[in-house]
Order: sequence, then structure tokens, then C-alpha cells
Amino acid sequence: MNAAPLSDALAELEERWRLHAASTKAGLAPGSDSAAIAAPLEAVGFVPSDELEVWFAWQAGQAVPGTTVGPALIPLSVDQAVDARAQSLELAESFKVDLDPGLEPPDLWDPSWLPLTQFAHGGYFAAECRPVREQTSAVWRYETSHMPGRRIAGSIAELVATWIRLIDDGYWRWDAERGMWRLSGGLPPADLQPFQV
Repeated sequence: MNAAPLSDALAELEERWRLHAASTKAGLAPGSDSAAIAAPLEAVGFVPSDELEVWFAWQAGQAVPGTTVGPALIPLSVDQAVDARAQSLELAESFKVDLDPGLEPPDLWDPSWLPLTQFAHGGYFAAECRPVREQTSAVWRYETSHMPGRRIAGSIAELVATWIRLIDDGYWRWDAERGMWRLSGGLPPADLQPFQV
């Protein structure tokens, strides 16, 4: 398995949470084992990449309601991700019927996308999946209010590394009173903007 960069990035992210006295890790549900990750993905024609296994083994959504992995970034379990993908595909079909029969991905949800996090205002960071085993998964950002979807990272490790930069550079801050991550109010550089909501 070659998902060491993601494992390292997640360990670094957890270290940032500790440095900021954030309760984020305690609010995440314990991750799933390989079989529990593979079964729902194989049911929709995907083989989990090495990175997807690491991601869903690290967390399985919220154990504590309101827990986010960044400002307005709601973590999803593998089962929640599969359900969210199905809902997004249904919405895509309704857009084709109601708006424009010529719409295609990435204007609409692509069948290869699997949500990783949901935006509190609607939208997702999603991993690109395949029917064969791969080491990494490219990451897309999709919001129906800002179509088309955009590929923003070549891997989930890159996504997480960018979240670390947003914390280190002061664009994300932990609000201890509210127990949540918040935006600092400043606009990050253009290369970081696609990674926050």
C-alpha cells in the first residue's frame, strides 16, 4: 500500500489540532476496517484506492454532532459517502430533465466521484474512484451553485496537506468557545482558496 503520504498528513493534521487544543479528533467516529470500507464501494462498482482505505480507516463521520475537520467541512463515513453519491446522481438527472438535457459532468455530478466531506452550505470534496485498485485518488470540488466541478488536488494527501497550510498560515482558527473551526476572515492566496468553503 502506498498511502504513506496521506497517513503522514493525517498525523500532522491531528498534531495541529492538539496544538490548537481542538476537540476535533474526539468528535470523529472511529474508522472502519478494510472489509467494511470495501463492501459498500464494491456494491457501486468501485475498488477503494489505498488512500480511500486510509481515509475511512481514520474516521467514520461524526461521533459528536457538529464536528467538522475544518470550517464548514463535515466528515462522512463510507456509508454516508455512498448515500450522498447516490443523492447527487439523482440530482444530476433531475437537472438534465429540468434545466438542460445537454448537461454532462463536470457540470453535473460525475459517477466516478465519492464524497469525502460535505460543505455545510451544500457541496462536497469528492475522491475520484475507479473499478480497479489504485494508490491515490484525485480530489474534486463540486457545488451546484458553482458548477462545473473542479479537480483541485491529485491526491487526498494533497488535500489534507493544504488544510494544514490553512491552519499554519492563520486562515483557519479554532473557536474554543463554540468548539468549532472557523475562518479567520482573511482571504487566503489563490492556490489555497479552492480548499476551504
